[in-house]
Amino acid sequence: MALHRAIRLAGHDALMIPAAQADELSGHPAAGDLALFIVGGDGTVHRSLDVARRHNRAIYHVPMGTENLFAREFGMTGDLDLAVRSLNRPRFRTIDLASCTHDGQAPRTFALMCSVGPDAGVIRRLAARRTGPIRHTSYVVPIAHELLDPHLPMLTIEADGGTLVRHEAGMVVVANSRHYAMRLDPAHGAEMSDGLLDLIFFPARSRVELLTHLLAARWRRAHENPGVIHRRVREVRVTSPEANTPSQLDGEAGRTVPDAPGLDLRVRVLPAAARVLLPAWADR
Repeated sequence: MALHRAIRLAGHDALMIPAAQADELSGHPAAGDLALFIVGGDGTVHRSLDVARRHNRAIYHVPMGTENLFAREFGMTGDLDLAVRSLNRPRFRTIDLASCTHDGQAPRTFALMCSVGPDAGVIRRLAARRTGPIRHTSYVVPIAHELLDPHLPMLTIEADGGTLVRHEAGMVVVANSRHYAMRLDPAHGAEMSDGLLDLIFFPARSRVELLTHLLAARWRRAHENPGVIHRRVREVRVTSPEANTPSQLDGEAGRTVPDAPGLDLRVRVLPAAARVLLPAWADR
């Protein structure tokens, strides 16, 4: 791979491992100043988070996906020269992650966001028809189907010991990053290093109400719509009595628990859980 060659030509040792075999890092000594260059989309970053944490590697995302929200957050690009210069004069930032437990299953770590509702319904529909790499056009049919028949589950939301929503239809986003798919950015003020998560609930019983919220989010005015709740929290529990309620983490479909009577999603922030190798923009 070109990035592997460029790093080695710059005088650094480099090991190229397929994302599915990232645990091979176990055979190499951990060092605080080493980085894990993740080439792919946000899904590849999502699946690499625990490996990066376990082996104390700072994350650098070389964007090759559709949205590339993690790279967008930090100004990372596909410029290989930028990636190498970032390694030559490393600067790091410590960021929060979050842990999500779905219906009592093993927790999953996410970096960007998780959500319950129609956007997760789009991800589920996409995953069901996916046969390989995806492009922006891959979302057209799932989005159209979701708008025609949106998943608007009845939700109860508890945060930091209090109840915010009790059995109300809509969509909830728990964000660690300010960036979201299609530039909707419902939590445009979210910070990845503040030790908190941004919770946004959009009440909606119809696709018209849903579209109203999405358009407002696109213009960063979602909080102005009636009934919208925005809180900064450390722990969240989202439950629904409806079976097969869709959820998603970092754009990846949430796990489906067979025969589960409803949804029980628990999220907690993991403060200062990972490091990022920052791009060397200051060198230009």
